[in-house]
Amino acid sequence: MDNGFLENWKQVNELTINFLKCIPEDDFEKKPFDNKFKNFAWEFGCILSTREGYIRGWKGGTLDGSMFSGDLLFSKAEFLKKLNSTGDEILKILEDKGVKEINYFGSMTSKEVVLSWLLQHEHLHYGKLVLYLSNLGIPLPESLVRMWGSSFKKS
Repeated sequence: MDNGFLENWKQVNELTINFLKCIPEDDFEKKPFDNKFKNFAWEFGCILSTREGYIRGWKGGTLDGSMFSGDLLFSKAEFLKKLNSTGDEILKILEDKGVKEINYFGSMTSKEVVLSWLLQHEHLHYGKLVLYLSNLGIPLPESLVRMWGSSFKKS
């Protein structure tokens, strides 16, 4: 596995966790937009259930729709523990030289390509989390600014 992919995963995992940490406990189940989107807890449930599905797929050699258990809802503290543990588990899988490719929705696919889909999924949620936090006036995580630049700094 290319070190760039490993570093990218570490940065994405750190940013996902930092998004979670910056949400006040009282706002965690709040819907920042009345009739659109979901709440913070739902977003992290989707991220976590997707990570767990990818882990099951990598471990079993096949990733398809049956790997996903649906959206999970936990407390903020429980999400933090589970995001840390899935982040570490994904890093171990990525570092495992024995796993080069898996059957990804019917096609043999390299570990790097499969990881790129997982990264894209988390980035999709980042866009929504930026909207949610901004709508509630909650500062964005500093790691977002480090990853994506000063356009995310409050002016």
